[in-house]
Amino acid sequence: MAITEAALFYSRLTKWDDLFDHIPVHTVGSLLSYYLPSGLPSLPSGQWPLVIDISKHLSTKLDAIACYKSQFPPEKASIFERVESLAKVIGMSAGCAAGELLSGVRMPVARDVMQMF
Repeated sequence: MAITEAALFYSRLTKWDDLFDHIPVHTVGSLLSYYLPSGLPSLPSGQWPLVIDISKHLSTKLDAIACYKSQFPPEKASIFERVESLAKVIGMSAGCAAGELLSGVRMPVARDVMQMF
């Protein structure tokens, strides 16, 4: 079980009032997973893909990653090209210039199909 799934499970525990001091149940509508840029991910069984168009925000994302100078010293500069390339490949596969692949156990729903195109 992933750490995020475990956190989601534990956030719903309310039967132990003596330990949790009557804290109300915290519900999460849906949980999305993000894939690190190690290559094109293959989704686990039961996961539904969702591509978010980040075309207008890709440079901001790269700038945000660059803020972590201690994590990405010059010898790890290739991470920026990897993140950018992966975003472009995912975006092209979905019909936009750059995309971010997320997945969840629930199938994505469109409330207005015309807003999708």
